[in-house]
Amino acid sequence: MKNYYIVIAVVLLVFSGGFYFYDIGASDNIGVKAFANREKLKKEETIIQTVTESTVKIVVYVTGEVKHIGLYEMDEGSRLYDVVKSAGGFTDDADRESINLARFVFDGEQIDIPKQGDEVVKGNSKVSINSGDVKSLCSLRGIGEGRANDIIKYREKNGPFKRLEDIMKVKGIKKNLFNKIKDDITL
Repeated sequence: MKNYYIVIAVVLLVFSGGFYFYDIGASDNIGVKAFANREKLKKEETIIQTVTESTVKIVVYVTGEVKHIGLYEMDEGSRLYDVVKSAGGFTDDADRESINLARFVFDGEQIDIPKQGDEVVKGNSKVSINSGDVKSLCSLRGIGEGRANDIIKYREKNGPFKRLEDIMKVKGIKKNLFNKIKDDITL
């Protein structure tokens, strides 16, 4: 019985050795495949590291009815939902219905989460060209639904406006129209 196990072990050794030498013979050089794989992995690691390092950060200030008021560093392209979550979530008194959690936030923005029952003043306030919806943008003199949609498309494609004057980069908004609305808009 002992001889039987020895014969099986020898046969297995011969087969595994044969496969090993067959694989080596398939390439011109023993280390070519291993070297190529190492180089491929290095390139992939470099790409991953570059993508990770290129994430742009923004800072927003959150006040009002969140659990932790303060400055928050977020990835560019974050939404209000992400900011509220970072701030510990809403307090029990927060008016969740008066804010758009799906909107993008931008660098340097102050976000005030209102309290239930507080009257949110919209009539005399300025319209944000970075977060305003079609309805609020249409409240500006000379801005109709088409131009409001153009403003939204522009900021979705190019990111938030950095200066008020940047709104003139939107098709159809020239200096004369900008002069009409500049006192009624904010970033």
